Amino acid sequence: MSPLDVARALRSVSERIDRCHPGEGETRVSIAGAWVTVNAASDSPIVSYNRNRVQYFGCTQRVTPHDLDAALAPFEHARIPRCSVWLSPCQQADAIHSWLAERGFAPFTGIPPWPAPDYHTLVYAPPGGLSRGVGSIRIPETSLVVRSPSRADVEQHAEALADIYAAFGGDDVFSPSLGCEGFNHFLAFEGERPVAAGILIVQDGIGYLGYGATAEPYRRRGGQSALIAARLRRAAELGCDGAVSETLSLLSSSLGNLRRQGFEVLYDKKIYLRRA
Repeated sequence: MSPLDVARALRSVSERIDRCHPGEGETRVSIAGAWVTVNAASDSPIVSYNRNRVQYFGCTQRVTPHDLDAALAPFEHARIPRCSVWLSPCQQADAIHSWLAERGFAPFTGIPPWPAPDYHTLVYAPPGGLSRGVGSIRIPETSLVVRSPSRADVEQHAEALADIYAAFGGDDVFSPSLGCEGFNHFLAFEGERPVAAGILIVQDGIGYLGYGATAEPYRRRGGQSALIAARLRRAAELGCDGAVSETLSLLSSSLGNLRRQGFEVLYDKKIYLRRA
């Protein structure tokens, strides 16, 4: 899987996720092939939490400075000064960098005294594809039991899911996509209580592993490793050629879990910020 092929697949994944997770007061639109998100209520200086962003610009088509202006226009109209451009691999990266600089954007360097993390995109692509690599998937030792939940399971355990995804700001990022095409949900249980979760999204022959989280008291119990293995096996069953995931360099536990299962960093997204 080439970086450009993966970036294009993730462009489709991002749109599919947003279609299944309607954001209150949020506008999502495709402009010049980029995926643009506008949310006037979102103003965090931490780019990962600020929803005002342009993603995948230049990945799906050749672009011009006029296209960049069109992608940025919604922020101008909404009078949102703080927005970011997340630049994935594309054939015009150097030109786009220059266009962004001309419009007041600079590489995101973090929030002092903390430097910016690396925004990793990782791939798992065993020789011959996932169907032949299933045997090499590491089965972690854990007392937790992973299974695909029913809607009744999710509704019954809403409180436990809130604990699992507390680090996501309290938003319900699990249940809205239940039943959406291409989405496969997994929970790891301690007895009858779910304590970790993850989602597999299948797009263009690639399995995307996202929304992995574990409730604080149950971390370092092998839950995420088990969820990674379960999602890889499901991706193989669904005919995927490989798998992709994303994480930050500072999330050492998440990064370590993926690497132990055979994921390797394919590229880092470059983040450009126009500050308020």
